[in-house]
Amino acid sequence: MPRYPSLNRPLEAAELRGLLEGCRTAILGLDQVDESVLSLPELELVVRFGSGVDNVDLRAAAEHGVRVANTPGANAPSVAELALGLMFVLGRGLTRMDRASRQGPWLRPTGFELGGRRLGLVGLGAVGALVAAKAEALGMEVVAYDPVAPPGRVRRVGLAELLETSQVVSIHCPLTAQTDGLIGHDELRSMPAGAVLVNTARERIVDEAALVRVLQDGHLAGAALDCLDQGSPEAESLAQLEQVVLTPHAGASTTDAIVRTGVAAVEEVLRYYDNQPLLNPVTYRPNDAGEMTA
Repeated sequence: MPRYPSLNRPLEAAELRGLLEGCRTAILGLDQVDESVLSLPELELVVRFGSGVDNVDLRAAAEHGVRVANTPGANAPSVAELALGLMFVLGRGLTRMDRASRQGPWLRPTGFELGGRRLGLVGLGAVGALVAAKAEALGMEVVAYDPVAPPGRVRRVGLAELLETSQVVSIHCPLTAQTDGLIGHDELRSMPAGAVLVNTARERIVDEAALVRVLQDGHLAGAALDCLDQGSPEAESLAQLEQVVLTPHAGASTTDAIVRTGVAAVEEVLRYYDNQPLLNPVTYRPNDAGEMTA
């Protein structure tokens, strides 16, 4: 019989282990999947409801013979649309105008148009490619940094050039050892004065303490974050800044994305029980340089 968590939040490892005892397969979200979970003797397959696997200990999975799969691309349209929406919010100060219109006095902050500006994408996987196409339709010039994505129509540049020349920077890479802290103080300071940052990927890709500083001193005009290190002093500081827009990791929170991702996850489980190859297996590669694409 299927088992479902009773808590409406990602489970800690101890909570998840108790839930999965006796299970052969599991479809999981952002729950903590460490060795204590992966060492369960009956567990054979973990399918990630989404693309990121930074919450799964892939080395422990390999050591205990647990297969891992994910559902890349299933939620990409929803995440891409949120990223574009956040750019509009930053460009026109929509959240500030909403608060002022409700509370008074009415304010009309001078914003900027997206058309004609350069958008720099850090990561050009399923989400980044969709953001690029939609942004180009708005008249934006799009460049991308992704050392492993296959060649395409989006012009590639180095990370330094992307940051130094883009008025809008949007993060779309997975969290790996190589991308942890990728955008630090020097990188944020190298962005043009008045630029904005959007992060719908993972919070640790951007140094949040450094982001607070460059926002407080006015170097960046704003930031929109769909991911945040909740409970940290930096998160509290970011939440107090008027030019920061926060959403609760809601990129995939649409009916469309939930249905697509759920179907893809269940299909992987059914393929496993039918002894068919998994469509999206994730393997542990200790010598891998770390992929940017997501």
